Amino acid sequence: MVAYRMGWQWRSAWCLAALLVALSLAERPAYSEVLTIGAAHSLKPVLREVLPIFESRYQPAKVHVIYGPSRTQRKQIAQGAPLDVFLPASFDQVSHLQSQGLTIDGPPRIYARTSVVLIASAETAAVPVSFQTLGSDTAGRIAVANPATDALGAITAQLMSNVDPAKRLQSRIIYAHHSEIIGLVSSGEADVGIVYRVDALHNRTVRILDDAPDGLHAPVELGAAVVWTCKPATLPLARKLLDFMLDPAVQHVLRKHGFQPLSSQME
Repeated sequence: MVAYRMGWQWRSAWCLAALLVALSLAERPAYSEVLTIGAAHSLKPVLREVLPIFESRYQPAKVHVIYGPSRTQRKQIAQGAPLDVFLPASFDQVSHLQSQGLTIDGPPRIYARTSVVLIASAETAAVPVSFQTLGSDTAGRIAVANPATDALGAITAQLMSNVDPAKRLQSRIIYAHHSEIIGLVSSGEADVGIVYRVDALHNRTVRILDDAPDGLHAPVELGAAVVWTCKPATLPLARKLLDFMLDPAVQHVLRKHGFQPLSSQME
């Protein structure tokens, strides 16, 4: 009789444990869909480091990232490109989509900031060029992002309109995609270039000559939003990603790569 009671109690305990596990699994969302992100080239080092953490946290989630010029991706989203989350290089790009009713699940979020710098090749002799002296002959050819396709291009255009209101430098400007500017400068095809600080900070082929003074352009704030083309099945995971970008671990990685994180607790 004692053995029977012990066997019954063991089976009851096992059944209770199995029930608790089943309930916990039932309450845990099954993130089995692939989350597709449209992201700026500047975010590539950060996302390569943090997305494996995100995927392990929300198994069996998988994330696919499409990198490209932010303005181009914003236009593609407006036309129905199959993206779930948009991480452009400028908050203005997600704000623009929001104004058209093309973001969902709340307003876009700002999760980091950066600045704009003037660069030259690391192999050339030091040249005393700054944003205030771009009009001098020593500046030479200037590589900038195309304002028609890149968020950086729009910011650079605003900066150049303040530095060179008479557009005397127009004949010396080389327009390129954001991701091509460092290559143009390091190869000597351009003498100087204008990029985000995060693009140049850890690149050994170029050196930073000057930081854009305050007031020459709008603050560079990076925003994130769930967009209207988000698949219903991936919406819960898209929400998690926006929260994840403000996670202290992600903010730490952003700072490591030269961004200015939002968390006041970061050192």
